[in-house]
Amino acid sequence: MKKIKNSFLFVDTKTKWTNIRVNKFCNLILPLLLIIIVSALTFIGTRYSNALLCTQVNANLSANAVILEQEDPIFFSFFGKKEEQKPENTERVMVYAGGYPVGFILQGDGVTIVGTTDVETVSGTVNTLIKCDIKAGDIIKKIQGENILSSEHITEIINTEENAGKELTIELCRNDKIITTKLTPALEVQSQKYKLGVWVRDDMSGVGTLTYVRADNSRFGALGHPVCDSDTGGIYNVKSGDMYASNIISITKGKKGKAGELRGMFLQGKSVQGEVDKNCKFGVFGVITECSPYYNDENLMPIGLKNEVKIGKAQIIACIDGKEPERYDIEIVKLNSQNKSASKGLVIKVTDKDLLSKTGGIVQGMSGSPIIQNGKLVGAVTHVFVNDPSRGYGIYVDWMINK
Repeated sequence: MKKIKNSFLFVDTKTKWTNIRVNKFCNLILPLLLIIIVSALTFIGTRYSNALLCTQVNANLSANAVILEQEDPIFFSFFGKKEEQKPENTERVMVYAGGYPVGFILQGDGVTIVGTTDVETVSGTVNTLIKCDIKAGDIIKKIQGENILSSEHITEIINTEENAGKELTIELCRNDKIITTKLTPALEVQSQKYKLGVWVRDDMSGVGTLTYVRADNSRFGALGHPVCDSDTGGIYNVKSGDMYASNIISITKGKKGKAGELRGMFLQGKSVQGEVDKNCKFGVFGVITECSPYYNDENLMPIGLKNEVKIGKAQIIACIDGKEPERYDIEIVKLNSQNKSASKGLVIKVTDKDLLSKTGGIVQGMSGSPIIQNGKLVGAVTHVFVNDPSRGYGIYVDWMINK
């Protein structure tokens, strides 16, 4: 784990002393004065729960990252204050707090390669990839200069009269860099269609929790962590998507060593609540529909920035049955001072007896549940500790609000 090292007090070595008596005096007195000053300073180091991440990644967006807790100190310097990264235009942002279960169907920006396979032809098994640079996790952007829209589109392009059986130019995105390779598809004996020899995915779906809707621009934030590809493990590259109203239909209670889970259901094409335009390490974001029931004046409140969050009592808003959320008592037990945007900003502990009896604490599917303290939305639930499901991590709302 990367540690922030202490800064050292810099002494100007260019200053010269001309009087030997003054020099000796300063050699004796200055170190004593420095010791007194440093002793008077208050130690500002903090400890926080580091995470050995055991992410349960699957096609269901409800999978929170599951944490094995381990303590590790981080110390902050006495001297040399670092410039703090501050979100823009957040001081007076008003939001409608969420807590509602929502379903997502996300379309990828291109088609993601999730695996490779040989093609069975009349002449035997053919490895179409042996001479080309294609890997799982690559995103197919273009074939023969044509933008790829879906897996069906790939089949259509490579089987046209002008492309069938010929070497094709494929444009890929890998680690945010565009690369080009050549590949000759093989004719599969069973389907009598040409195949690239790759498994691909062009969309994902699942259930999570809405965190907030901004009152000023109708943008929403949810989950508090990224939607990841279940096969490659990378953040799913989203071009567009829809958010739907969802219902929680069952609970698997969490216990030590095994995370619990909420199971939700939604119908594609019905009860669309918003359009998704972004999936990043801080959650899923987009624009809410005008007539959405998530504009609830009872939940209208300001956000609370990270410097306003205190150790002590708070609440989360979550839904564990049906579609209506409720408030549950928690305690914020640790705070991680973050100068730059990052996840796992605070550690929370569920104290609500009703929630503990029904779920065991934090379970998968509660990702994005708003954290409320002193009438302000200060963050969202993101992770659960696998060895203690009553505890987990949250993200500061600072890092979500302007996405």
